[in-house]
Amino acid sequence: MKNTIQLTKKLISLTSYKDGKQNEKPVSDFLYSFMCKQFPHLAVSAQKVAKNRYNIFATDRFPTKLLVVNQIDTVPPSLLWNTDPFTPKETEKNIIGLGATDSKGNIAAFLSALLQCGNTKGLALLWYVDEESQFAGMKYFVQSKEAKKINPKHVLSIDGNGCALGTSCRGVMECTIRISDTPKHSAQAKKNILIDFFDVILKTQKYIQTFSSKTLGKPTINIATVQSGCVKKKSVSNYTFQNQGNITPEMIEALVEIRTIPEITGKEIVQKIKEYAKDRDIKNIDIDIHFDETGFETKRNTLEPIQKSITQSIGGTIYLDPKNFGYLDIAMLKQIYPNTALCSFGVGVPGQAHAPNEYISKTNLQKGEAVYKQILKNLTTTP
Repeated sequence: MKNTIQLTKKLISLTSYKDGKQNEKPVSDFLYSFMCKQFPHLAVSAQKVAKNRYNIFATDRFPTKLLVVNQIDTVPPSLLWNTDPFTPKETEKNIIGLGATDSKGNIAAFLSALLQCGNTKGLALLWYVDEESQFAGMKYFVQSKEAKKINPKHVLSIDGNGCALGTSCRGVMECTIRISDTPKHSAQAKKNILIDFFDVILKTQKYIQTFSSKTLGKPTINIATVQSGCVKKKSVSNYTFQNQGNITPEMIEALVEIRTIPEITGKEIVQKIKEYAKDRDIKNIDIDIHFDETGFETKRNTLEPIQKSITQSIGGTIYLDPKNFGYLDIAMLKQIYPNTALCSFGVGVPGQAHAPNEYISKTNLQKGEAVYKQILKNLTTTP
């Protein structure tokens, strides 16, 4: 347990942002060095995804039975923290710091378990960048030669919370919607594109709620950011608007995220948005899709060895509810491993991911260490 606490604090202290930009290099450098030194039976390699951003892949050189994966990045620190998010604070029960729950505590618990297990037979590991943004790390791995050399029976993401087993997740689509119009005097205008936009989104939300999956629940739509008005000045990514109430907006730009289910795809939802826009007589609309990723569903009976390991370690298995859980980019691995059983198990504290003053409990770290040790014992037998 001492190793787990020390590793959690060390990983928290390593930022994945520099000058406001994503830069996981300090985390990657530490993990690469640590794994080369502590696990000589593993062949450790780096996958350069972009400048100062690289995945770490490792294999014990035996045919892979278990691939364990996790992100190494975090969301940007918010201004609501009461402490320095990169200076870990240890209390009697918790460790506080950015990424403690999502998901550096999980990596620490797993590495501590691996230290106790010694040599493995059939294990591969992937620590990857950019999970919190565009999934560049996982997308790179899916296309890599390293991915094509293995064919795991199970994939375990240790990105999760609640000491619960995840067996499915909804898909996710992110897009930017831009609408433009000629501004008019507000006393004479019969149309307002900002009002039109919200009407279109509300109708889309009502429509997609008519679809449902027994396992995954209903699709959802989230307006993450909105910029609107009569433009005074434009920079690379932001606008300065005229501060006048008597003129209608000339443009609106919104970042929209949609959680999808197999019953209705992201592209089908975008098409519905366009139809409702046409009904509102919106003539200038552009929808730029950033990504559109499908989810996954794994039958529980294919996860028996992992469920057994969890029960042996902590007395029983509980399951994550995919209706209230985020997207897991291990879903992308279905592209190359169609017959592999995908799942997740993490020990983060529910509600703490992306929260200011994020923490993880020492009790959960201890449970994680025990579960990961048992999974390694049951699925990657020592030679």
